[in-house]
Amino acid sequence: MSKANMYSGTDAVSKRSPIGRSEDVRSHPPKPSSSRGSQDSTSGFEPLFDSVEAARLVRIHPKTVVRMARRGQINGIRVGKLWRFRLSDLQRYVDAHSHTTDAA
Repeated sequence: MSKANMYSGTDAVSKRSPIGRSEDVRSHPPKPSSSRGSQDSTSGFEPLFDSVEAARLVRIHPKTVVRMARRGQINGIRVGKLWRFRLSDLQRYVDAHSHTTDAA
């Protein structure tokens, strides 16, 4: 084989897509999953907020939210070094600590 043919760019590697997959791999549509229709992505789970998002909702500093979670004043979930908070737990805290006044 001559050097001209070897570097002409007509080998099988140059016909592949930039990500290394051949065209026939991408041409197949994904198969529908029967279990996906019966399960919602949020079924059984409530969205979790990090300390910054939770603090923004409660309108206090993020470090205060983490400190309160460590003390057990707010329910939180610790994932490694990070804290996550459920919206329902934050709402429960706000409801328990809200002061109502009767206007005369």
